[in-house]
Amino acid sequence: MEEIQYLDWNNSNQIIKKAYEAGLFVLIIGPKGTGKTSLVRDFAKINNINLESINFSLRTRESHLVGTKTLTDGTVSFDEG
Repeated sequence: MEEIQYLDWNNSNQIIKKAYEAGLFVLIIGPKGTGKTSLVRDFAKINNINLESINFSLRTRESHLVGTKTLTDGTVSFDEG
């Protein structure tokens, strides 16, 4: 299977690299299928950076990320996100 790469037509990799080197976070937004994930995967590969990917949606809640307390049979426990 051929590997798909992001076509960097607007110097996105350079912009992300500057932000990364400055310790800044980058928010990448856009319609589905426009290459947001491919851009980040390509950047990580080029710069030998370990990448972990998490997909969010409008239904993603804080408890999905950090966890939540639950009550089962009178016992409180913590379920990790």
